[in-house]
Amino acid sequence: HNAEWIKEYNIKPLEVKADRPNFSWIYKAARELKKEKIDLLISPSLFMFGVFFKPTIQIIHDLAPIHYPNFWSKKAGLMYKYQLALCTRRVHKFAAISEFTKKDLIKLHTTVKNKTFSIGCGLHEWAYSELSKGHNTYGKIILPEEYILSVSTLQPRKNYINMIRGFSLFIKDNPNCKYVIVGKKGWYYEDIFTEVEKLHLEDKVIFTDYVDEEDIASIYDSAKFVMYCSIWEGFGLPAIEALSRGKSVVLSNLEVLKEAAGDLGIYVDPFDPADICDGMYKAAEKHISESEISQIKDEYRWDRVAERLVKMYDMPV
Repeated sequence: HNAEWIKEYNIKPLEVKADRPNFSWIYKAARELKKEKIDLLISPSLFMFGVFFKPTIQIIHDLAPIHYPNFWSKKAGLMYKYQLALCTRRVHKFAAISEFTKKDLIKLHTTVKNKTFSIGCGLHEWAYSELSKGHNTYGKIILPEEYILSVSTLQPRKNYINMIRGFSLFIKDNPNCKYVIVGKKGWYYEDIFTEVEKLHLEDKVIFTDYVDEEDIASIYDSAKFVMYCSIWEGFGLPAIEALSRGKSVVLSNLEVLKEAAGDLGIYVDPFDPADICDGMYKAAEKHISESEISQIKDEYRWDRVAERLVKMYDMPV
């Protein structure tokens, strides 16, 4: 709100009530947008806005349901594919959160090549706060003295089963280390808990569920290092969050994660627990310098993302 360029735009709040963001609500909202003669809507997720209201910049996060439909219900996967296809025919422009996702969308739908742009992603405000000191607790959970951290929703794409298997190998030589997993339950997560029981790691793997933003920084700060070995991503925010707090991070050898973390990441085969374990040993020894922390914090600022997004409005298609 403090940026000078934003003063050039008339940003208007428009309230359209509904019990939940379903199809009828989107249609109703689109009618109100047309009635109010709104020049542009920025839709952060729901593709149908771009179908019903053409002057929309649609944020595109990733195409995971296209590449890994088995990670979602059949209905959810088909709806995603169908709605995205409709959106590509109507929407004004697409804003991808990474260069990788931009190329991925264009490869799937070549007709959107000239109206798809990469805007990047940014760090939350807490990433810029001072580092916390000392032992931490979160609610009734007392964080262990020594732990590895992962932050993301419990769902198949995040690859927790292979990370837990890698951790089971790592603790053979590091018996005092524990694994803290921060994230709410998403879908198809039951196998994650089954794997913990199968490997007899109930006293080693700690699930915190959802954590408020004001607490997440201190949880990063007390971690030994961070693991984020997803099978597919559109960007990889936890990777740069970890680096912004001076933590080394074990990452899948995905193009998009290399785009996000560059030379600072430790890259492994996400399907190989032994390779994940090797990456953990490297992460335990790796140091992230103050200059590298500053570089991450400067590169991934939301004001830069916002400016790229707003500039898209006037770009020719």
